[in-house]
Amino acid sequence: ELVELRWSRGRRRERRDLVLTKVDLRPMYMSFEFNCRTSDNVELVLEGSFFWEVVDLQAMIRFTSDTSGDVCNHARSKFIERVSKVTLQEFMNDFNKIAEKVHRGDDGATEDSFYTQR
Repeated sequence: ELVELRWSRGRRRERRDLVLTKVDLRPMYMSFEFNCRTSDNVELVLEGSFFWEVVDLQAMIRFTSDTSGDVCNHARSKFIERVSKVTLQEFMNDFNKIAEKVHRGDDGATEDSFYTQR
């Protein structure tokens, strides 16, 4: 069965017009950019790259038709949540710890189960 996926693209994943009928299973990266605020109300624009790969193609197709958009939106949500709990000074001092918590998830597991489902 030929499945058509419609993935989001762009640094903010605002366009969902990338149509795929073949999926590259090699490790990939994608750039991101989004705004968030610290607890002391400083607005930040976070920019970076996600490195990811498809491990279970059938599970990915079963859970989503927009893998890149889902990954980016989930990470954005988690970053906004974490950054909103710290001051700018704490953010500057502990960015790597914050990013690690975003990746691991709330339960302290090896990684957030959201990513393994998709």
